[in-house]
Amino acid sequence: MKPVSLPRLIGYAIIALLVVGVIGMGVVITGGTPLEVTPMIMVLELFLALMLIWSGIHVKRYCAHRKTWVNALNALRIAVAARASAYVSSIVTGTLIALMLISMARIGAPAMVANAVISGLSAVAGIIWCVCAVIVERWCVIDADEDPEHHSPNVSPA
Repeated sequence: MKPVSLPRLIGYAIIALLVVGVIGMGVVITGGTPLEVTPMIMVLELFLALMLIWSGIHVKRYCAHRKTWVNALNALRIAVAARASAYVSSIVTGTLIALMLISMARIGAPAMVANAVISGLSAVAGIIWCVCAVIVERWCVIDADEDPEHHSPNVSPA
């Protein structure tokens, strides 16, 4: 499995920023208010980053042949979860940056100042989540089996 592409993650974040930014500014121009962001998003993102790092450390222990609960199948699941987290966190981060910028358009209202601050802090937490996901996905490279009988390319079942 090829590692996740960093330019692709940045591209997804920019696309999310542009889409949410255009729609949100349309809402603000017509007199509406942008989406309000709850601080729990930041807590959730940091929790997911910590869970990924914890799982990734166990994958590293498995690769070093030390005692852990991870096996090859669990390492694959952790790698896929890290890859999916990288994509999701880049999109969520782009969305949160757009919401922060939209809230700054109405900076005179105290609620929009709070929304801009919470969106900005949540975007920072999203970047941390994305970096953790990319690191863990890089950790989840498993070496091939050491047994010589498993390396034969022309083994047939019959």
